[in-house]
Amino acid sequence: KDAHNSKNKIFCFCGVNFMGESAKLLNPDKKILIPDIGAGCPMADMVNLDDLDGIKERYDDVAIVAYINTTADVKSRSDVCVTSSNAMKIVSAIPNKNIYFLPDKNLGSYIANQIEDKNFIFHEGYCKYHNFVEYEEVEDLKNRYGYDVLVHPECTSQVVELGDCVGSTKALLDYVGRTKKKGYIVCTEEGILHQMNKLSPDSEFIIPSSMKPCEDMKKNSLENLYRVLVDEGPEIILDESLMESASRPLKKMMEMSKMRDFYDIVIVGSGAAGLSCALKLDPIYQVCLISKKSMDEANSYLAQGGISARLANENLDDYIEDTLKAGHYENDVDVVRNIL
Repeated sequence: KDAHNSKNKIFCFCGVNFMGESAKLLNPDKKILIPDIGAGCPMADMVNLDDLDGIKERYDDVAIVAYINTTADVKSRSDVCVTSSNAMKIVSAIPNKNIYFLPDKNLGSYIANQIEDKNFIFHEGYCKYHNFVEYEEVEDLKNRYGYDVLVHPECTSQVVELGDCVGSTKALLDYVGRTKKKGYIVCTEEGILHQMNKLSPDSEFIIPSSMKPCEDMKKNSLENLYRVLVDEGPEIILDESLMESASRPLKKMMEMSKMRDFYDIVIVGSGAAGLSCALKLDPIYQVCLISKKSMDEANSYLAQGGISARLANENLDDYIEDTLKAGHYENDVDVVRNIL
Protein backbone atom coordinates (compact mmCIF):
# COMPACT_ATOMS: atom_id res chain seq x y z
CA LYS A 1 0.00 0.00 0.00
CA ASP A 2 2.80 2.42 0.86
CA ALA A 3 4.46 1.67 -2.47
CA HIS A 4 1.15 2.25 -4.24
CA ASN A 5 0.64 5.63 -2.60
CA SER A 6 4.19 6.84 -3.20
CA LYS A 7 5.48 8.67 -6.27
CA ASN A 8 8.80 6.80 -6.08
CA LYS A 9 9.44 4.33 -8.86
CA ILE A 10 11.89 1.99 -7.11
CA PHE A 11 11.29 0.16 -3.80
CA CYS A 12 13.40 -2.29 -1.88
CA PHE A 13 11.63 -4.72 0.45
CA CYS A 14 13.94 -6.00 3.19
CA GLY A 15 11.79 -9.03 3.74
CA VAL A 16 10.88 -12.28 2.04
CA ASN A 17 9.65 -13.05 -1.44
CA PHE A 18 5.89 -12.97 -0.89
CA MET A 19 6.21 -9.41 0.41
CA GLY A 20 8.02 -8.29 -2.71
CA GLU A 21 5.57 -10.19 -4.93
CA SER A 22 2.58 -8.55 -3.22
CA ALA A 23 4.11 -5.11 -3.74
CA LYS A 24 4.75 -5.88 -7.40
CA LEU A 25 1.18 -7.12 -7.92
CA LEU A 26 -0.20 -3.83 -6.64
CA ASN A 27 2.44 -1.74 -8.41
CA PRO A 28 3.12 -3.37 -11.78
CA ASP A 29 4.80 -0.26 -13.18
CA LYS A 30 7.28 0.09 -10.33
CA LYS A 31 10.59 -1.68 -9.81
CA ILE A 32 10.49 -3.88 -6.70
CA LEU A 33 13.86 -5.00 -5.36
CA ILE A 34 14.68 -7.59 -2.70
CA PRO A 35 18.13 -7.95 -1.09
CA ASP A 36 18.14 -11.76 -1.19
CA ILE A 37 16.01 -13.47 -3.83
CA GLY A 38 16.42 -16.70 -1.86
CA ALA A 39 14.56 -15.33 1.18
CA GLY A 40 11.36 -17.34 1.14
CA CYS A 41 8.57 -18.25 3.54
CA PRO A 42 8.24 -21.93 4.53
CA MET A 43 4.56 -21.42 5.36
CA ALA A 44 3.83 -19.97 1.92
CA ASP A 45 5.62 -22.94 0.37
CA MET A 46 3.33 -25.37 2.22
CA VAL A 47 0.51 -24.61 -0.23
CA ASN A 48 0.41 -26.41 -3.57
CA LEU A 49 -1.95 -25.35 -6.31
CA ASP A 50 -3.31 -28.91 -6.14
CA ASP A 51 -4.63 -28.06 -2.67
CA LEU A 52 -7.09 -25.65 -4.30
CA ASP A 53 -8.40 -28.08 -6.90
CA GLY A 54 -12.05 -28.92 -6.33
CA ILE A 55 -12.58 -26.61 -3.35
CA LYS A 56 -15.36 -24.73 -5.12
CA GLU A 57 -16.98 -28.03 -6.17
CA ARG A 58 -16.68 -29.70 -2.76
CA TYR A 59 -18.19 -26.84 -0.76
CA ASP A 60 -21.25 -24.74 -1.51
CA ASP A 61 -21.06 -20.99 -1.10
CA VAL A 62 -17.32 -21.01 -0.32
CA ALA A 63 -14.75 -18.22 -0.45
CA ILE A 64 -11.05 -19.00 -0.71
CA VAL A 65 -9.29 -16.63 1.68
CA ALA A 66 -5.52 -16.40 1.30
CA TYR A 67 -3.30 -15.05 4.04
CA ILE A 68 -0.87 -12.51 2.59
CA ASN A 69 1.88 -15.08 3.31
CA THR A 70 1.24 -16.91 0.03
CA THR A 71 2.85 -17.01 -3.38
CA ALA A 72 1.48 -15.11 -6.37
CA ASP A 73 0.36 -18.44 -7.90
CA VAL A 74 -1.82 -19.20 -4.88
CA LYS A 75 -3.20 -15.66 -4.77
CA SER A 76 -4.28 -16.08 -8.41
CA ARG A 77 -6.61 -18.90 -7.34
CA SER A 78 -8.03 -17.07 -4.30
CA ASP A 79 -11.04 -14.81 -3.81
CA VAL A 80 -9.53 -12.35 -1.35
CA CYS A 81 -6.33 -11.84 0.63
CA VAL A 82 -6.03 -10.87 4.28
CA THR A 83 -3.34 -9.76 6.68
CA SER A 84 -3.23 -10.52 10.40
CA SER A 85 -4.35 -6.89 10.93
CA ASN A 86 -7.47 -6.95 8.74
CA ALA A 87 -8.43 -10.65 8.63
CA MET A 88 -11.22 -10.35 11.20
CA LYS A 89 -12.78 -7.37 9.49
CA ILE A 90 -12.62 -8.80 5.99
CA VAL A 91 -13.75 -12.35 6.78
CA SER A 92 -16.68 -10.97 8.80
CA ALA A 93 -17.79 -8.97 5.77
CA ILE A 94 -17.51 -11.80 3.24
CA PRO A 95 -21.04 -12.90 2.26
CA ASN A 96 -20.11 -16.57 1.81
CA LYS A 97 -21.07 -19.02 4.53
CA ASN A 98 -18.03 -21.28 4.06
CA ILE A 99 -14.46 -19.99 4.34
CA TYR A 100 -11.50 -22.00 3.06
CA PHE A 101 -8.62 -20.36 4.91
CA LEU A 102 -5.03 -20.92 3.86
CA PRO A 103 -2.31 -21.56 4.67
CA ASP A 104 -2.07 -20.78 8.40
CA LYS A 105 -4.33 -23.03 10.47
CA ASN A 106 -3.48 -21.10 13.66
CA LEU A 107 -4.46 -17.68 12.37
CA GLY A 108 -7.53 -19.24 10.75
CA SER A 109 -8.58 -20.86 14.03
CA TYR A 110 -8.07 -17.59 15.91
CA ILE A 111 -10.42 -15.82 13.48
CA ALA A 112 -12.94 -18.68 13.45
CA ASN A 113 -13.24 -18.60 17.24
CA GLN A 114 -14.50 -15.01 17.02
CA ILE A 115 -16.84 -15.32 14.04
CA GLU A 116 -19.74 -17.61 14.85
CA ASP A 117 -21.77 -17.35 11.64
CA LYS A 118 -19.12 -18.83 9.32
CA ASN A 119 -18.01 -22.39 8.68
CA PHE A 120 -14.22 -22.64 8.37
CA ILE A 121 -12.21 -25.19 6.45
CA PHE A 122 -8.52 -24.94 7.21
CA HIS A 123 -5.43 -25.67 5.22
CA GLU A 124 -2.87 -27.38 7.43
CA GLY A 125 -0.07 -24.85 6.96
CA TYR A 126 1.70 -23.09 9.81
CA CYS A 127 4.63 -20.80 10.59
CA LYS A 128 7.61 -23.01 11.41
CA TYR A 129 8.59 -20.53 14.13
CA HIS A 130 5.38 -19.30 15.79
CA ASN A 131 3.78 -22.74 15.72
CA PHE A 132 6.43 -24.17 18.03
CA VAL A 133 6.33 -21.57 20.78
CA GLU A 134 5.79 -23.72 23.88
CA TYR A 135 2.77 -23.10 26.08
CA GLU A 136 4.54 -24.36 29.20
CA GLU A 137 7.48 -21.99 28.72
CA VAL A 138 5.27 -18.95 28.17
CA GLU A 139 3.11 -19.84 31.17
CA ASP A 140 6.23 -20.22 33.32
CA LEU A 141 7.59 -16.84 32.17
CA LYS A 142 4.24 -15.17 32.85
CA ASN A 143 4.08 -16.63 36.36
CA ARG A 144 7.73 -15.80 37.08
CA TYR A 145 7.79 -12.19 35.88
CA GLY A 146 4.14 -11.13 35.96
CA TYR A 147 4.60 -9.34 32.63
CA ASP A 148 1.92 -8.99 29.97
CA VAL A 149 2.13 -11.61 27.24
CA LEU A 150 2.07 -10.35 23.65
CA VAL A 151 1.09 -13.01 21.12
CA HIS A 152 0.94 -13.08 17.33
CA PRO A 153 -2.04 -15.24 16.23
CA GLU A 154 0.26 -17.44 14.14
CA CYS A 155 0.99 -19.12 17.49
CA THR A 156 -1.10 -22.09 18.62
CA SER A 157 -4.45 -21.57 20.32
CA GLN A 158 -2.98 -22.64 23.67
CA VAL A 159 -0.36 -19.87 23.55
CA VAL A 160 -2.97 -17.39 22.31
CA GLU A 161 -5.03 -18.09 25.44
CA LEU A 162 -2.15 -16.78 27.56
CA GLY A 163 -2.04 -13.49 25.67
CA ASP A 164 -2.89 -10.17 27.27
CA CYS A 165 -2.65 -8.72 23.77
CA VAL A 166 -3.13 -10.89 20.69
CA GLY A 167 -2.70 -9.34 17.29
CA SER A 168 -0.61 -8.35 14.31
CA THR A 169 2.84 -6.82 14.54
CA LYS A 170 1.24 -3.36 14.40
CA ALA A 171 -1.27 -4.26 17.14
CA LEU A 172 1.51 -5.50 19.43
CA LEU A 173 3.56 -2.37 18.82
CA ASP A 174 0.54 -0.15 19.46
CA TYR A 175 -0.12 -1.97 22.74
CA VAL A 176 3.44 -1.42 23.93
CA GLY A 177 3.30 2.24 22.89
CA ARG A 178 0.07 2.76 24.84
CA THR A 179 0.84 0.81 27.99
CA LYS A 180 4.63 1.22 28.50
CA LYS A 181 4.72 -1.36 31.30
CA LYS A 182 7.72 -2.66 33.23
CA GLY A 183 8.09 -5.63 30.92
CA TYR A 184 6.53 -7.87 28.29
CA ILE A 185 6.83 -11.48 27.18
CA VAL A 186 6.93 -11.29 23.39
CA CYS A 187 5.70 -14.30 21.43
CA THR A 188 6.69 -13.28 17.94
CA GLU A 189 9.84 -12.88 15.85
CA GLU A 190 12.67 -11.01 17.55
CA GLY A 191 12.90 -8.42 14.76
CA ILE A 192 10.04 -6.56 16.44
CA LEU A 193 12.19 -5.69 19.46
CA HIS A 194 13.94 -2.76 17.79
CA GLN A 195 10.65 -0.87 17.39
CA MET A 196 9.37 -1.96 20.81
CA ASN A 197 12.50 -0.60 22.49
CA LYS A 198 12.00 2.71 20.70
CA LEU A 199 8.39 2.89 21.88
CA SER A 200 9.13 1.96 25.49
CA PRO A 201 12.89 2.16 26.20
CA ASP A 202 12.49 1.50 29.94
CA SER A 203 10.60 -1.79 29.45
CA GLU A 204 12.13 -5.26 29.54
CA PHE A 205 11.26 -7.52 26.61
CA ILE A 206 11.59 -11.29 26.96
CA ILE A 207 11.35 -13.64 23.97
CA PRO A 208 10.70 -17.29 24.89
CA SER A 209 13.61 -19.54 23.90
CA SER A 210 11.13 -21.67 21.91
CA MET A 211 10.38 -18.65 19.67
CA LYS A 212 13.21 -19.08 17.17
CA PRO A 213 14.43 -16.30 14.83
CA CYS A 214 13.19 -16.41 11.23
CA GLU A 215 16.12 -17.68 9.16
CA ASP A 216 14.79 -16.19 5.93
CA MET A 217 14.27 -12.71 7.36
CA LYS A 218 17.83 -12.85 8.67
CA LYS A 219 19.08 -13.27 5.09
CA ASN A 220 18.61 -9.51 4.75
CA SER A 221 21.86 -7.79 5.71
CA LEU A 222 23.41 -4.36 5.35
CA GLU A 223 25.81 -5.82 2.80
CA ASN A 224 23.17 -7.21 0.43
CA LEU A 225 20.98 -4.16 0.99
CA TYR A 226 23.87 -1.98 -0.19
CA ARG A 227 24.46 -4.28 -3.16
CA VAL A 228 20.82 -4.34 -4.27
CA LEU A 229 20.60 -0.54 -4.12
CA VAL A 230 23.77 -0.14 -6.19
CA ASP A 231 22.88 -2.85 -8.75
CA GLU A 232 19.09 -2.29 -8.71
CA GLY A 233 18.69 -6.05 -8.50
CA PRO A 234 17.62 -8.72 -7.75
CA GLU A 235 14.21 -7.52 -8.92
CA ILE A 236 10.84 -9.17 -8.51
CA ILE A 237 9.67 -10.19 -11.99
CA LEU A 238 6.25 -11.77 -12.55
CA ASP A 239 4.43 -12.97 -15.64
CA GLU A 240 1.89 -10.40 -16.84
CA SER A 241 -1.01 -12.87 -17.04
CA LEU A 242 -0.24 -14.08 -13.51
CA MET A 243 -0.09 -10.51 -12.24
CA GLU A 244 -3.56 -9.77 -13.55
CA SER A 245 -5.20 -12.72 -11.79
CA ALA A 246 -3.08 -12.60 -8.62
CA SER A 247 -3.65 -8.88 -8.10
CA ARG A 248 -7.45 -9.27 -7.92
CA PRO A 249 -7.66 -10.71 -4.37
CA LEU A 250 -5.15 -8.11 -3.18
CA LYS A 251 -7.15 -5.26 -4.70
CA LYS A 252 -10.31 -6.70 -3.16
CA MET A 253 -8.57 -6.74 0.21
CA MET A 254 -7.57 -3.10 -0.20
CA GLU A 255 -11.13 -2.14 -1.10
CA MET A 256 -12.71 -4.08 1.76
CA SER A 257 -10.19 -2.62 4.20
CA LYS A 258 -11.78 0.78 3.63
CA MET A 259 -15.06 -0.37 5.16
CA ARG A 260 -16.04 1.01 8.54
CA ASP A 261 -14.63 -0.91 11.49
CA PHE A 262 -16.56 -2.64 14.24
CA TYR A 263 -16.11 -1.12 17.68
CA ASP A 264 -16.31 -2.46 21.23
CA ILE A 265 -17.38 0.89 22.67
CA VAL A 266 -19.00 3.96 21.09
CA ILE A 267 -18.76 7.30 22.93
CA VAL A 268 -21.07 10.08 21.76
CA GLY A 269 -19.58 13.51 22.36
CA SER A 270 -15.95 14.54 21.96
CA GLY A 271 -15.75 17.24 24.61
CA ALA A 272 -13.75 16.93 27.82
CA ALA A 273 -16.06 14.28 29.28
CA GLY A 274 -16.08 12.08 26.18
CA LEU A 275 -12.34 12.35 25.61
CA SER A 276 -11.56 11.69 29.28
CA CYS A 277 -13.74 8.59 29.17
CA ALA A 278 -12.05 7.33 26.00
CA LEU A 279 -8.53 7.87 27.33
CA LYS A 280 -9.25 6.07 30.59
CA LEU A 281 -10.58 2.91 28.91
CA ASP A 282 -8.48 -0.24 28.80
CA PRO A 283 -6.36 -0.15 25.60
CA ILE A 284 -7.62 -3.58 24.56
CA TYR A 285 -10.89 -1.96 23.42
CA GLN A 286 -11.58 -0.59 19.95
CA VAL A 287 -13.25 2.75 20.69
CA CYS A 288 -15.26 5.00 18.37
CA LEU A 289 -15.58 8.63 19.46
CA ILE A 290 -18.38 10.50 17.68
CA SER A 291 -18.15 14.27 17.37
CA LYS A 292 -20.53 16.95 16.13
CA LYS A 293 -20.59 17.51 12.37
CA SER A 294 -19.17 21.01 12.67
CA MET A 295 -18.06 23.41 15.34
CA ASP A 296 -21.00 25.76 14.84
CA GLU A 297 -23.34 23.02 16.11
CA ALA A 298 -21.48 22.79 19.42
CA ASN A 299 -22.60 24.29 22.74
CA SER A 300 -19.17 25.81 23.10
CA TYR A 301 -17.15 27.24 20.23
CA LEU A 302 -13.79 25.71 21.10
CA ALA A 303 -14.26 22.91 23.59
CA GLN A 304 -16.33 20.37 21.67
CA GLY A 305 -13.94 18.33 19.59
CA GLY A 306 -11.08 20.54 20.73
CA ILE A 307 -8.50 17.79 20.43
CA SER A 308 -8.95 17.77 16.67
CA ALA A 309 -10.02 21.37 16.13
CA ARG A 310 -7.07 23.11 17.77
CA LEU A 311 -4.25 23.93 15.38
CA ALA A 312 -0.60 24.13 16.39
CA ASN A 313 -0.48 27.91 16.12
CA GLU A 314 -3.62 28.53 18.16
CA ASN A 315 -3.54 29.57 21.80
CA LEU A 316 -3.74 26.56 24.13
CA ASP A 317 -4.88 28.70 27.07
CA ASP A 318 -7.95 29.85 25.11
CA TYR A 319 -8.97 26.24 24.58
CA ILE A 320 -8.36 25.32 28.22
CA GLU A 321 -10.46 28.25 29.45
CA ASP A 322 -13.25 27.51 26.98
CA THR A 323 -13.32 23.83 27.97
CA LEU A 324 -13.43 24.66 31.68
CA LYS A 325 -16.22 27.17 31.07
CA ALA A 326 -18.25 24.64 29.08
CA GLY A 327 -17.88 22.18 31.97
CA HIS A 328 -18.93 24.81 34.57
CA TYR A 329 -15.33 24.70 35.89
CA GLU A 330 -15.87 21.21 37.29
CA ASN A 331 -13.26 19.59 35.02
CA ASP A 332 -9.75 18.74 36.18
CA VAL A 333 -7.55 21.38 34.57
CA ASP A 334 -4.59 18.97 34.21
CA VAL A 335 -6.78 16.45 32.40
CA VAL A 336 -8.10 19.19 30.11
CA ARG A 337 -4.57 20.38 29.36
CA ASN A 338 -3.40 16.84 28.50
CA ILE A 339 -6.37 16.25 26.23
CA LEU A 340 -5.90 19.48 24.33
